[in-house]
Amino acid sequence: MNLSPSVENPKPLFWTRECTILEIYKLKGNHIRLKLKHDSIIIHALKWNNEDIFNVNDKIDIAYYLE
Repeated sequence: MNLSPSVENPKPLFWTRECTILEIYKLKGNHIRLKLKHDSIIIHALKWNNEDIFNVNDKIDIAYYLE
């Protein structure tokens, strides 16, 4: 049985609710880099073509693939 990602077996998409924004860094274009915290875990994230307005201490939900 082959369990590697493929058309029949796509890689899993994970979801974490209520991450707190600790830091926001503006990058070139409309891209931003975020430092998030969920429980005691720190998460570094990128958001491409951002049109949303975020503030430090906002709570956001994130969806992601593990690499």
